[in-house]
Amino acid sequence: MTHPRASFYSLLGFILLIAQHQVAVATLMRYDWNVTPYHAVYDGVSVDAYGINDGPGYEAVIEVTLGDEVEVHLTNLLDNATCLHWHGLKELGTQDMDGVSGLTQCYLETNGTAVYHFTPDKAGTFWWHSHDGTQYIFGLCGPLIVHKRAGELQPWEEDIAAEYTVELSDWYHAIPSTPPIWDTVLINYKGRYNCSAAEASGLACSTEQEPSRFQFAPGKKYLLRLINEGGLASFLFSIDNHEFRVVAANGVSMEPSERMNTLFINVGQRYDIIVEAQESSAIFYDQDDQALTLGSFWMRATAQYGLPWTGRSVDEVPEGFNAEALAIIDYEGTEATNPTTASWTTIATVHEFDFTPVNSTRLPEIPDDRVVLAFNMSSEPKGYFSINGGAYNNFVAPDEPPLYTIASGETTASLPASANAYQMDFGKHVEVVLVNDMNEQHPFHMHSHAPWVVGSGTATREAVNSGNLTALKLDGPTSRDTYTVPPCDVDANDDCVNVGYLVLRFNADNPG
Repeated sequence: MTHPRASFYSLLGFILLIAQHQVAVATLMRYDWNVTPYHAVYDGVSVDAYGINDGPGYEAVIEVTLGDEVEVHLTNLLDNATCLHWHGLKELGTQDMDGVSGLTQCYLETNGTAVYHFTPDKAGTFWWHSHDGTQYIFGLCGPLIVHKRAGELQPWEEDIAAEYTVELSDWYHAIPSTPPIWDTVLINYKGRYNCSAAEASGLACSTEQEPSRFQFAPGKKYLLRLINEGGLASFLFSIDNHEFRVVAANGVSMEPSERMNTLFINVGQRYDIIVEAQESSAIFYDQDDQALTLGSFWMRATAQYGLPWTGRSVDEVPEGFNAEALAIIDYEGTEATNPTTASWTTIATVHEFDFTPVNSTRLPEIPDDRVVLAFNMSSEPKGYFSINGGAYNNFVAPDEPPLYTIASGETTASLPASANAYQMDFGKHVEVVLVNDMNEQHPFHMHSHAPWVVGSGTATREAVNSGNLTALKLDGPTSRDTYTVPPCDVDANDDCVNVGYLVLRFNADNPG
């Protein structure tokens, strides 16, 4: 039988508790934010959402240069607690700024103020989001961009005409039933829902919202920073009639990839891509094979659903369900119209672990420590995940965040069992094997670390436990903070016959 439920909050965190360290500070960039309710009409349907300073969350952009300090003064004007996580940043020396209520900080209650103070450790595309309940999938999130310093650009980054941030997300009109599925998907928080379906459900709906538009000039190069800010949906991203190269993944610089026309991007992941605009003399064809001159082109984000992407099958989606978000590329000197271009009929892509990092690393053959973490769906009706057989609600936040406990002189061993802490020695090279005993893929995020991904596939549970896996990629592996754990292989009844696994390596150099 199939697993009936999928995790609504799709980013599982692995919290490591070790010792403390300090780093230097630099130029200060201050942001004053109030977390406020926000009335969102992103797809034509009115939704009670969350935002910053009475505006949408996506407009609250942190944009700095590497070496700058960031200081966010955050006041909670909601009726419930909140906190913010800075997704992809290492927080070395500022582990208490990571933004996980009850673990790295106290809950930020109504009318409370917290000051987040940290220095990004690398340049790249990141994002901030609430780490409390389902707030971020109702809009409490936005981009965090760290630019490279002058003189640090790669050769392929030096002649960029302009850069655009492209935020992909699923969108919900209310907390969904189990198994969860979105109502629609958005590009830069613009989309269009089926108003007939909305009105049949008693929802007011407008068709006035227009898709996001981006401007290209013929023959120029553009940097697009892609961020999947969704709660459940993974996407295939493409631009009609345009190929591109990946030059960074999750804030890690990559050698320019092969040309591709489609890119898979899972929840929480980010990619920097370079798109070369078409020349003015280029000729294209629309979906009816009619010749077109250079004009407007569709940008597409196609959400993946049904097994192995979601627990809800393709024939169980609700009325009005939308799985494709659209935006428009307009060329300078042409009339801005709705495109008639066709999507790619043949997909050319690169697997998420097959990119080549600019700074290559050779890892040791044998790790100092090895941890196997298995996760599965619990039998509880809410569809919670469990890790290593423990129920989701077995976790109980301690009376004070564990980081505070350790700072007061206690040890990791003295933490209560409900904290689910795993202690490892500072400086050790650690291997973590994530085991997926489900027929659904799952994104996984490790806070404050960007481990190397050295292996992925399916195997028996015995092979995983014994380490008898396909040869690991220890020479030049990619480094990621968010990655996809593959599903198990299934039989004719969609029952697992083995397990999916992902092998990570990292140095335990970031206490906390």
